[in-house]
Amino acid sequence: AITNEDARRILDQLLRLYRDPAFEDIAHIQQILGTFFEAYCKRAAGNKRRLAQTLPNTLRRALAIPLKGRKTAAPGLAKFATELLQLPLGQQHQDQEQGQRPEPDQ
Repeated sequence: AITNEDARRILDQLLRLYRDPAFEDIAHIQQILGTFFEAYCKRAAGNKRRLAQTLPNTLRRALAIPLKGRKTAAPGLAKFATELLQLPLGQQHQDQEQGQRPEPDQ
């Protein structure tokens, strides 16, 4: 089983990869990671909490990633993470978080 610490380490690496300048010209990498993070954050409130716990260290590390000019990856990562944390949970997962049984699919 993956521990919370392992999950945060993996999330940190994936977030930094999302903004890594080495992959700027490979749009499908960012698209794949963007899709993963959206699905991950919509899946469960615990996933959002784990992402939020990961952010401080990720942003500190991102300050060292130089982008074009003198900018760093940190502001872009902060904006991306903020958008992810504001995504609504999927309805089935909202019901489960609230202890309700999901309605059967029709």
